[in-house]
Amino acid sequence: MEEQRHGRDHRGGDEDVDKEHRYLEVAAGEQMAGVIIAAASCHRTDLSALVDRGTPVVAEDWRPRGASVDAVMLDNQHGGEEATEHLLARGYRRIACIAGPEGTSTSDERLAGYRAVLRDRLRETGQGEPPAEYVCHGDFRVEGGRAAMESLLALPQSPDAVFVANNLMTVGALAALRDAGREPPRTGLLSFGDVPWPELVTPSLTSVQLPSYELGFAAAGLLQERIAGTDKPLQTGVLRTSLQARDSTSGPVRG
Repeated sequence: MEEQRHGRDHRGGDEDVDKEHRYLEVAAGEQMAGVIIAAASCHRTDLSALVDRGTPVVAEDWRPRGASVDAVMLDNQHGGEEATEHLLARGYRRIACIAGPEGTSTSDERLAGYRAVLRDRLRETGQGEPPAEYVCHGDFRVEGGRAAMESLLALPQSPDAVFVANNLMTVGALAALRDAGREPPRTGLLSFGDVPWPELVTPSLTSVQLPSYELGFAAAGLLQERIAGTDKPLQTGVLRTSLQARDSTSGPVRG
């Protein structure tokens, strides 16, 4: 799944964080030359075992708190903007967002992109802010996506399209839509990151595509520089996403 490589925010359970901590302790104890890390939890991942020993570290698509390391990030806000602009262009107007946990950098940035585009559109038409009830926060897991979509469908005026901030929640959101008889494109569905074999899902799912190879390549390049002893200031690279339009956002079905 996409989020197993990018924006690891869907994890964050105690078991994952504890396991990650053990791995980091082993990496420090084995005196590894360097480490690229995609965090199990943006809030709780602790890099001190490596940083205190001077081990070079590169964070991949998350912003470490309290640790000065190189990083390679996705332009998550751009991805959120592009997703929302696409839904508007396809004729959807009541656009909701299923975001990840509040305070998680990747989720906050994707949500900020969604809000920025909708605010601009609503101002153009003399309306106010995007409806607060159209934003639901999930846990970056399948069941969180299902629960969030169920709550959106229960609104007096439910959305006609939903931007989902990661692929695992998209799976749950799609299940909830099918249970309610609201399968895409009747309700548009757009995922940040692909589900496995998106063309084989019916309907095929529109998604924000992540530069997987480029992200890993850039992280490895930064790490090699640190291992070689570069004295450059800490660096943060940012890579753009792109959008792949498929059938799940072909346009709203009215009535």
